[in-house]
Amino acid sequence: MKKRVRKILGIVFCVLICFSAFIPAAFAANEEQEVVSAVSNIMSDIGQVINIATIGKVLGIVMLSVVGLFLFWWAARKVVGLLRKAFTGGKMSV
Repeated sequence: MKKRVRKILGIVFCVLICFSAFIPAAFAANEEQEVVSAVSNIMSDIGQVINIATIGKVLGIVMLSVVGLFLFWWAARKVVGLLRKAFTGGKMSV
């Protein structure tokens, strides 16, 4: 049931995105220039804030964070295993 709901929501979302590309043109045909200029201003402002460099920086930070957390998790497991072996076996090995 959840897969079906997700699929339906995905289709609805895609349809809304497709129609949103034609909304400014539809308003322009109805001579609603204020709405068209407001939409174009918003889109240009968003384009100035979100660009390829910003997306690259965010992805780089996320990837470095994931690698750091993985290495921390791996080292913590290694230390816990060494301590457990030292206390149960009576000797330490690397």
